[in-house]
Amino acid sequence: MLSVSVSVAKGHTWTGTVTYAAKFSEGILFASAEETISGSISYAKTTTVTLGGAWKVPANQADGWLALGSKGYSFNWERGSCNGGCKWIVSNHGTAKLPAPSPYIAHS
Repeated sequence: MLSVSVSVAKGHTWTGTVTYAAKFSEGILFASAEETISGSISYAKTTTVTLGGAWKVPANQADGWLALGSKGYSFNWERGSCNGGCKWIVSNHGTAKLPAPSPYIAHS
């Protein structure tokens, strides 16, 4: 029996830096000394999201495929306004296609 699989991984690195500086003064009778200390602290963290799936090709098929993607939604929209007689006047309209927030795995 033939089995096919697909997986994808996406990583993102988050970084942050904190910078600091401090001044110190020392007074001596007629003169003074000033000293500055500065520096920074950095931090990085990588997060990875992995998505995958597998599918067993039925015995009556010689081959198969898997595809990773997203289903979507399609809807009609219109923009307009009401005139003085409470009649809706359409100024623009169309069709929008938006992806679904969850992934989709298709197969043959």
